[in-house]
Amino acid sequence: MKSLFIINPRSGANRGQIISDEINNLITLRKIEGEIEILSRDRTNEILARAHNFDRLIIAGGDGTISSVINSLLMHECWSKIKDNAAWGIGIIPLGTGNDLARELNLNFLYQNHSLLEYLEKLCTNALIEYDAWQVRTEGCVSFFINYISIGFDGAVIETFHSIRPQKSSATNLIGKFLNRFLYGVAGLKNLDYSIDLKTVKISSRECEEIRLPPKAKSLIFTNISSIMGLGNSCLNSNPTDQSLEAGITTSLLNYLRFIFPKLSILPSITDLKGSKEWRISGFKNSVLGQIDGEPIKFGPAEIYISHGAKLRLVANKS
Repeated sequence: MKSLFIINPRSGANRGQIISDEINNLITLRKIEGEIEILSRDRTNEILARAHNFDRLIIAGGDGTISSVINSLLMHECWSKIKDNAAWGIGIIPLGTGNDLARELNLNFLYQNHSLLEYLEKLCTNALIEYDAWQVRTEGCVSFFINYISIGFDGAVIETFHSIRPQKSSATNLIGKFLNRFLYGVAGLKNLDYSIDLKTVKISSRECEEIRLPPKAKSLIFTNISSIMGLGNSCLNSNPTDQSLEAGITTSLLNYLRFIFPKLSILPSITDLKGSKEWRISGFKNSVLGQIDGEPIKFGPAEIYISHGAKLRLVANKS
């Protein structure tokens, strides 16, 4: 089985570069078959143009890297050549801070407890599972996500995190993860007072013409997977295979503690807006901060339309 590897060398406190060297050695020794490409936004489309010539597309990086590559894949002409090939799939080498998608696929434990060669062999032999990918349209722009999207406090935290995160670090993978978690905490403290005004905002779904909202909230969250924040659970009934996108409202910071301690009933749960195949959000007076799969984005006051975009075949660990 032949794999196309796309590797972010900076992921995992530069662990990506070490992984690239190790995979290259395995290819040279003919232990595995494949080609390596280093992630480059300028060359992503060029790299993906060859994806249909391989059996696996294996992405090494965090949730942001994975989302970026998948987003480019779904908008590339090569997608029409592989979307109906039941044997073609996407594998993940989790090198990020949160690794929410890998956690959802039960791959983190597998990666941490096997040699790289053993893990790569499992990415080629394990079962594929179909996950929903969702399309976001706003102000003429189109993007896709597979984990979650949110508007409000989460976006402010992630924007601040990216502004204070060192561009280059000599920290080890373990120290790098702790550093990133610490910086997320700092970013959260810097944005404690951030909230979004919902007095003029309207949310509707395919099933409900207009959903009643509180006048103010911390965030609007739409979750395809249940794993969130690297160690928590969104507390919504998210299922990435049912073509339904769950939505919720966080109104206090205690909601985020409930993500981490979902069984602690004394903490308030997120307000559940249920799931739908499509969502429309409109009425923001000004631009608002948001995030898509852990990457910051600024939404303008124009309508945001979310709908089902595609089915992706991902390697999972079902054991």
